[in-house]
Amino acid sequence: MGFRAMRHRLPRTTFVLMAALAPGITAADAQGGAPDAIFADGFDQRCAPYPAFPDAACTGPVGKLEPWTGGDEFRTDGQVVENVEIHTENGLYVPADNVVFRNVRIVYTGELDGTFTMVNLNYNTGTRFEDCELDGQSKVARAITGSGATVRNCNIHHVGNAIETDTPLVAEHNYIHDIRSPDGTDWHADGIQTPLSAGNVVVRHNTIILTGSETGAINIMGTLADPATDVLIEHNLMAGGGYTVYAGPGSNYRVVENHFSTQMYPEVGYWNIWYWNPDEDGDVLRSGNVIHETGAPADDNF
Repeated sequence: MGFRAMRHRLPRTTFVLMAALAPGITAADAQGGAPDAIFADGFDQRCAPYPAFPDAACTGPVGKLEPWTGGDEFRTDGQVVENVEIHTENGLYVPADNVVFRNVRIVYTGELDGTFTMVNLNYNTGTRFEDCELDGQSKVARAITGSGATVRNCNIHHVGNAIETDTPLVAEHNYIHDIRSPDGTDWHADGIQTPLSAGNVVVRHNTIILTGSETGAINIMGTLADPATDVLIEHNLMAGGGYTVYAGPGSNYRVVENHFSTQMYPEVGYWNIWYWNPDEDGDVLRSGNVIHETGAPADDNF
């Protein structure tokens, strides 16, 4: 399926927020907590570091948000949109480079399947989402779609796909939950997905929960002839989906120190964790992955 030309939508369905997913998944469960980390680019990591995991308490916007009155199109390079709540019926369109959404809540208010995505990044570069919430209201197939982006400290929920973009992609410290395709739709729900054989991807320290039995929390795949390259999947908590992770074939592809929860299904996903047979997934390093509830090794197919 294409990333910029589709028009899909989904029916309303309600799910209980996975606040009590499993022991240890919240930031408050860190050993005494940890001071916020300040990154070189000024990003403030609010969630306690691994082995704690992001949740609603440390992601999304904070403080008073003013109503946004600026329209749905962002065509100015370097524009910073912050401290606002945006309601959109048709989705946001971002063709400009280096647009930053910071401390913003975006709520889809349109009809079921009224548009194909909440935010369309159209052939641009440098888009950043920091401390944002994207609420699809269980009516839209995608939250963020299009060109590569950086997504940090965000709470993304009640959509079919949370982040479905080209690369380069950085997704860190996000709480992604209530991700599924309702009955009668065919959205092939994923938490984070990139095009086949993409490269330059970092998916680090996210909580990703699929409440259905389809596709995966992370879907970053290649082929034996054209492997996905330079991929890091590290320190994430994941549950649900068909195969919770679709990883490989790859080159310089690392899946390390992730936690897989059995909260949704006894084998983490409906079918399993991994998609490719280890003999066929190329240069994919799997190391230190565990079952969240027991600490048992999770580097191989069940």
